[in-house]
Amino acid sequence: KAAVAVCELVADRLMKEASTSYSLLTSSSPPLQSGHRPSHGSTSMEFVEAAVWLLRSCGCHEKAIYVLQDRMNNPAIRNASIGGGIGNGNGSGWSQIKFDSYIATHLGELWSSKDDTCCQLVLLAPATRDLIARNPTLG
Repeated sequence: KAAVAVCELVADRLMKEASTSYSLLTSSSPPLQSGHRPSHGSTSMEFVEAAVWLLRSCGCHEKAIYVLQDRMNNPAIRNASIGGGIGNGNGSGWSQIKFDSYIATHLGELWSSKDDTCCQLVLLAPATRDLIARNPTLG
């Protein structure tokens, strides 16, 4: 129980870092003039991916799904991270198909676990309904 709490705290911190990275992306400061540093959008998604992995690893599947869904449902953040208008256009955020594929895989793994709690999460999660509505072949 304490380990889960620590994982959630670290994941929250990672999401704050992702938000900070996003705010840097939208600021008017000049770009860094160095070698091959990742774009702010790339850095932001790296924090998000780390937070999601951490949440999944400690069994917080619902929160992990919510974190990604929240990120993908915010057009300003999503467009910025994939280079859709803000920043230098070299972001490496997730496309809709990558997000849908990831969510489908995660939900499939939860369903395959045969754990009643996980199966209920799959059946009741808004992510399941949204996925089936957007891309029935993945659902």
